[in-house]
Amino acid sequence: MVAKQMEVRANIKEYFDRAYSGETIIVSRKKSQNVVIISENEYNRLTQAVRVAAYAEAMKKTSEKRTAESDDLLEYNKRILSSMRSMKAQGDKNDGKAISSSLIDKVDYIIEGLVIQPEITSTSLGTILLEYYNSRKDHMRIEIGEGETGIVCTSVADNEADKESVEISAEAINRKVAGFYGCKMSTVFMK
Repeated sequence: MVAKQMEVRANIKEYFDRAYSGETIIVSRKKSQNVVIISENEYNRLTQAVRVAAYAEAMKKTSEKRTAESDDLLEYNKRILSSMRSMKAQGDKNDGKAISSSLIDKVDYIIEGLVIQPEITSTSLGTILLEYYNSRKDHMRIEIGEGETGIVCTSVADNEADKESVEISAEAINRKVAGFYGCKMSTVFMK
């Protein structure tokens, strides 16, 4: 439905009720600066579609069949881990805690099974971060240490981060990444 701005202003409750019922209201304004009124459910559905599209785009880069591009990302991440190992061998001059060879080996093994390759960095705490970003400027980082679990921090559009513990395995991380991009694991990985 198309409505003039003055009509909407005069009957705002009616237009909001229509939008809540599922009708899309296009409010025409001068100089084609139109706006759209939709329900929160419709907005959430559209937002979910954007996240699924972002996940699909990320999946193009790294698929289970490993394209040449994703092999490059995997190899790049392996070179980063190798440089961490070299820094340890040369005696890292940072004030932080050294990253153990066993942790580097653990992360090297995990990234082999990841559907989407992360950005990898080390921390001064002697841990390794796997980081993901999406088109909505959300950020997820998974901190991996020597233990069997790690910490997942997710910041949605630069808001306060949610923290939770996660099992450190490729399967668990793949589930977290799928959730971060707004997809269900079964719809992404089952053919």
